[in-house]
Amino acid sequence: WGEERLTKNISIDGAPFPVLEALYPLIEAICDYECFRDDRWAWIDSICINQEDEHERPTVQLMDRVYQQLTRTTIWLGTGDANGDEALRFYHQLTDL
Repeated sequence: WGEERLTKNISIDGAPFPVLEALYPLIEAICDYECFRDDRWAWIDSICINQEDEHERPTVQLMDRVYQQLTRTTIWLGTGDANGDEALRFYHQLTDL
């Protein structure tokens, strides 16, 4: 969103589809883990909303409604780095509030 970022192609129904390079490891995880194969979970805003399409762009304003109707939320923090433990500690502090 915003400035252009590096992309990698995934295959959707046999056709190439560009996703943000940072999102690619999540797509791999979705394919590797059974818990992600439930067809009810499938909202990834950077895939579901085409920011290049002026007719789809206003959909961003509806995202709060989408998230309010979720029964399960998975947050992807990336593949991890030296600060990963600190991020998880912060998350646990937030959930204890």
